[in-house]
Amino acid sequence: MKIKTIEAAKSLGVHPSHLLLHVAELDESLAFNEVWPEMDEGWVETVAATGKHRRPRPGSSGEQVGLCGRPESLSQQAVHVVDKLSRQGKWGNASVAFDALLNLTHVSKRDLEDVIDELRKGGLLDHDGRGRGTISLNPARRKDIERLTQEPPGMPGR
Repeated sequence: MKIKTIEAAKSLGVHPSHLLLHVAELDESLAFNEVWPEMDEGWVETVAATGKHRRPRPGSSGEQVGLCGRPESLSQQAVHVVDKLSRQGKWGNASVAFDALLNLTHVSKRDLEDVIDELRKGGLLDHDGRGRGTISLNPARRKDIERLTQEPPGMPGR
């Protein structure tokens, strides 16, 4: 029996693309059109049985912060800088100069340079201080960033 991918994803509480990624991990011989837009209920049961379809809450382990399913590890300073930029509304063209970010975050110059490099590699920055000399968050990653910065106080990674 086949069900729509969106229904399968809803039953697992995941985004349809995440479900398709998990199915692809189970059987690499499947073509994309073989699992989209419908799939066998057996796949849903198999993914559910692995328990890997649920992503850990960002920062809950104290070591990893998962963004878009990637096992990126962000330092506490990186999370702090993202939080400050987010609270200041520094998204896209609303940017801040490197020196102003130094004053805002109270992170050393060398550490801030490392953090900016870390965030740039993770795709979280729209402007990364290069060329224009300004830094801002990537609006395309807004949901990931907001999820990261909305952890309850006292949680690891804050």
